[in-house]
Amino acid sequence: MPKFTKIAINSVTIKDNDGSPDPALVFGWEYEKTDDDEISEIEILMSRKAIDTVNITNGQSLEVWAGNTTSTDKKYFNGFVDDIVPEGAIIKVIGRNAMVQLVRKNVNKIYDSGIDASAGEVSEIVEDLIETYGGMSGTVQSSGTEDGSRVDVFKCVNTDIWGRLVTLKNALDWQIRYDDANDVVHFAPRGFVNSGITLNTKTEIVGIPIWDFDTTNMINDLRVDGASTQTNITESGKIETTANYLNESILLTKTPDIVELLIDAADPPTTQKEGGTKDSSSSHFYYIDRENKKIMPKTSTTFTTDHFAIINYTWSAPAPIHMRNQASVDSYGLFQKQIDLSDVASVADAESRAASILNKRSVPFVTGKLLVLSTSTPNVGELVDVVDTFSIKNPSGQYVVTKVLYKWPSGVEEIEVGDSEWRLADWQSTTEERLKRLEEQFVRNQDILLELVNIQNANDENFLTPTPRDRKAITRDTSTDSIWGRDNWGEVDK
Repeated sequence: MPKFTKIAINSVTIKDNDGSPDPALVFGWEYEKTDDDEISEIEILMSRKAIDTVNITNGQSLEVWAGNTTSTDKKYFNGFVDDIVPEGAIIKVIGRNAMVQLVRKNVNKIYDSGIDASAGEVSEIVEDLIETYGGMSGTVQSSGTEDGSRVDVFKCVNTDIWGRLVTLKNALDWQIRYDDANDVVHFAPRGFVNSGITLNTKTEIVGIPIWDFDTTNMINDLRVDGASTQTNITESGKIETTANYLNESILLTKTPDIVELLIDAADPPTTQKEGGTKDSSSSHFYYIDRENKKIMPKTSTTFTTDHFAIINYTWSAPAPIHMRNQASVDSYGLFQKQIDLSDVASVADAESRAASILNKRSVPFVTGKLLVLSTSTPNVGELVDVVDTFSIKNPSGQYVVTKVLYKWPSGVEEIEVGDSEWRLADWQSTTEERLKRLEEQFVRNQDILLELVNIQNANDENFLTPTPRDRKAITRDTSTDSIWGRDNWGEVDK
């Protein structure tokens, strides 16, 4: 059954076919909501006669309701007119939802975890940007205060609010979603809300779903390099007798992390020597040249010939991790991959990361396109259960809704389900790394210049008289000193 609809522009009703004569001013509308970084848009096709009802201009309020029982069962869109495009006898009105206010407003604020009330918690910063600076209502899930999930300094230097929100969203790999019906901005992990809706091919789903099983980025045989394990090594020799034990240096077998050097004339030596750095002026005896795996005597000194040396040191032995999902190999074939992780702290950390990658990529990337009855449509970002008894590959399961296309006149909605695609670089990037990059984005001295002052005005017309930090004016009175070259210059601050 076609849905009823009601449309109001600038608080003037353009169409309402709920029990009243249809003025035939609106031919149809489409509203696509996606899980991406853009503000969602609605397109409404109208008769040119609509301008006789209201003079439509950019920036006017735009509201759209629809329903199967009445024209106002549900508010589908709440926002503003963004553009009017003439198309012959038809005009296309393009609207953007109310989150566009976060694009139009700028914020000049530095969130310092040491002094700001947010204490570096990303969700607190997001809520402050939405409500304090954006003037909208927000429902924000806590992102946590543990190390690795906070940001030390987050700069918003005279920039639009939406751009900084998207930056924080991407850092956590979360979602920003606008609830048109309640005029609320939501910030939460993807799939945080379970819609509680089950879509079944025999009832709620119209027709046969279209599924895509993409194996392009699959991995079921993975080698991770970057982990290491600490190994203790002891080497010994006699200066100028044992190979590589020279007056000028001692060459080690492995690259040392921590070194203990015992060296003297006794065999075995018992005198522990103090280490330092190459250019240090302290009373150290040696320093380490890790690049060349050498122990070097203090600058301008040498190791004594025939002295014995024992070196106890630790070495970070490479510990590559190799994991394989045999069930995936049996089902889909072999998909091998080698990656380097530079931030793993231990072998256990590398194993955990490898297992996480295999868990995500040992099965095909699945997306589905479904036509769903209007009474059963979940919201973007919510979890939904799909029961497909028609498709051969049995894709039934729980998915995240990534796109919804609402349409009128129509009794069904188009939705897409699956997981947002990610690149290999994102698999290797932890939340902590992404937050660290946020702190580095605005390290330039953008906060030095706070206001531009028109120095052509009189002083009382300006906020203050600008005083450059690094400039002075040199003056002279040529009425009394007409001989250039005489040292009568004076300095006057400007």
